[in-house]
Amino acid sequence: MTNNKTRIAVGQYLVKELENLGINYVFGIPGGHILPIIEALNRSKQIQFIVGRHETGTAFMAMN
Repeated sequence: MTNNKTRIAVGQYLVKELENLGINYVFGIPGGHILPIIEALNRSKQIQFIVGRHETGTAFMAMN
């Protein structure tokens, strides 16, 4: 059985849901497993991905 629904990547779906929630900033550290999400964030007009140099600093930025 063939399904004609449009397929969407998980990263694109996650970013779309973050946009629906009104999120404007995402803080993180790039790495191999998160690259598809970062690519989807880079295509977003609403969300800005802010890169940190260390997990602790990134968490502190997200808190403020």
